[in-house]
Amino acid sequence: MKDFVQNTMAYLEQYHKRSYSESGFLADKRMFGWGIAQRREDRVDYEQFTIRLWHNLFTLMHKTILSHSPLMVKTFQLLLEVF
Repeated sequence: MKDFVQNTMAYLEQYHKRSYSESGFLADKRMFGWGIAQRREDRVDYEQFTIRLWHNLFTLMHKTILSHSPLMVKTFQLLLEVF
């Protein structure tokens, strides 16, 4: 509480970074499940990487659709067909 009173803006910046991070983790858990199914360390790393990749692709696709860019929408449709 002392940090909040003495340096409010710095405290709030750090708080919002943590909040965004936690909401991103929650979105991933809702979309891809709560656990990692792999046990080998290399496969765990690969699974975590692919979850982050899909999260970024879905986020980018959502922003693209909101901007109504036909070229980007077509690009994402082709990308999704590949996977």
